[in-house]
Amino acid sequence: MTPFHQIIGLTRIGKIAQGVAHVVIGLTWLLTDSASRTAGIEWVEFITPHMIGWAWLITGVIAATIGLQPRRTRNLSQVGFGLLMLTPTVVALYFLVGWVGYLIPSVEGGAPTGITTTASYAALAVNAGLMSRVTLICHRVLSRWGGDE
Repeated sequence: MTPFHQIIGLTRIGKIAQGVAHVVIGLTWLLTDSASRTAGIEWVEFITPHMIGWAWLITGVIAATIGLQPRRTRNLSQVGFGLLMLTPTVVALYFLVGWVGYLIPSVEGGAPTGITTTASYAALAVNAGLMSRVTLICHRVLSRWGGDE
């Protein structure tokens, strides 16, 4: 097994772990109420905390399932990482806008701690993006070398 296969295996484990983390985050959104969460998304009238919880849960399950696949193709891997980046990016943007709304005096409501939540969720998205990039580079190297993946 080449080092590139080993790196792909490690990013596969990372995808599974981050997928499980998404499931846990989704469960907390579904099972617990939080005033700061509600404040961060209240400006989006059609979004509820339960909708965000389900988004975390579904993307986490799909990404972890993709990570568990015995044969790791580049396209399937990119779908898994894309899902791992999608939910935290969207939620981070919600909280960023909620925090900016808090800073504007003429706007009522907002999320005073939204910047902290934004940073946390953005870090999850960046982590998935970095793992995705490393995996893509390894797949490219293997395909040029005539590897099996």
